Amino acid sequence: MTSKKKKKIVIVIIIVVLIILISIGAVMLLRYIEALKNKDTSGLNVEPNVMLDKNATPNVNKVATINVNLNKIIKVQKKDNGKYSMVLNLTNGNEHQYMVSLSVDDVIVYTSDLIPAGATLPEVELDNIELESGTYDAVAIFTVVSEEDNKTVLGSTGLQLVLDVSK
Repeated sequence: MTSKKKKKIVIVIIIVVLIILISIGAVMLLRYIEALKNKDTSGLNVEPNVMLDKNATPNVNKVATINVNLNKIIKVQKKDNGKYSMVLNLTNGNEHQYMVSLSVDDVIVYTSDLIPAGATLPEVELDNIELESGTYDAVAIFTVVSEEDNKTVLGSTGLQLVLDVSK
């Protein structure tokens, strides 16, 4: 075999290998993009009975919107009786009862009982708070609960706020 034929064969093999590599890369890129589109970035765990799809199955109770009215900075101060007061100024403009849970770095600081539709929760009293004095980024999760059985979740939403602890 001549030197020119060997060079042509090597060039053809290199071109075929490059085409295969580019094809594999394109398929992997398309799968990665599809996985990113389908990824849930909310950070919330959704229970099976919570419908987020607007075209949800008929006859399934769900909440389309949740009205949240709460202080953006929540102050926690120690009272004379040794307990802590957390000022929320929470008003419920929703048609359903709900619960609110307040957490800092995945540690739950407070969870309310069921709050009736239309009720207010201006302030709550805590026995103790496991946080030192200071300012913390916190998350409040509002969970609307069915009045029929007091346990079926109809929807949830979260709100980032600041927790100001004074001991």
